[in-house]
Amino acid sequence: MAALSLTPAQLTRWRKKLDEALKVTRDLPWRNTRDPWFILLAEVMLQQTQAARVIDPYRAMIATFPNPEAMAQAPQADVVRLWAGLGYNSRAVRLHRCAKTIVERFDGIVPSEESALLSLPGIGSYTARAIMVFAFEQDHGVLDTNVSRVLSRLVAGQALTRNQAQLLVDALVIPGRAWTFNQALLDHGATICKSTPDCESCDLRRRCTWARRGFDQPDPASVSALAPTKQATFAGSNRQLRGSLVSLARDHSLDAASLSKLHGAFGVDRVDAALAALEAEGVLVKEKKVWTLA
Repeated sequence: MAALSLTPAQLTRWRKKLDEALKVTRDLPWRNTRDPWFILLAEVMLQQTQAARVIDPYRAMIATFPNPEAMAQAPQADVVRLWAGLGYNSRAVRLHRCAKTIVERFDGIVPSEESALLSLPGIGSYTARAIMVFAFEQDHGVLDTNVSRVLSRLVAGQALTRNQAQLLVDALVIPGRAWTFNQALLDHGATICKSTPDCESCDLRRRCTWARRGFDQPDPASVSALAPTKQATFAGSNRQLRGSLVSLARDHSLDAASLSKLHGAFGVDRVDAALAALEAEGVLVKEKKVWTLA
């Protein structure tokens, strides 16, 4: 990928343009709080999941576990039950471990330092920065697929590596405006500068570097480092199989009879392998002839 070179003057102009044009447009419940624990819950639940699907489970999660101690003291199975509908159930297991770690190592207080956040189970670079910005209002940029699309098309007009995109979004943050800027940037990528962009509705089209180049191909967002890979069809996938196994375990119905039906749909070897993986990940446990949530 080509080197990205923006002068200090260009960065200053882009900061002003983006601060004037970008708006926070989505009313999401986790945006009405600065509680670090609630922000952590939301960001973990949002991993690989659309915001609309997270709203109801998030509300149930904060009502049931209003602080790390409440979750740490609860059985892991309670967290996995509330995770229903979000997929990737191993994230719920890591979330429970995260709560325990916060209680054991940080006296029940979500840390604000990046290194400490990264030491928590299930917390990666994006999630750590999101907590730092959205809970503690620190002056950093948060970088996900939505943001990468906006940066590569609008500002750079070229494909970006992960490091280039992170440095660019950090450089565009106006001190004291990080919360609003990052939320607005996420909203623009989620609602306007989508995979198939709605350029006609974009207030920044006249200033967009890619548009001013005549939308030359390939689309810079499609070849940037954070461009999403095409996900396999859900029907018949291992994701569907794993989800079915966990759903049955939630209902205390993962027994020989239900496994026999899954054998017919997915094959014995695939079912056995999925069960073994879920046990190894700490999601399921076998008790006699029935698998339950761990």
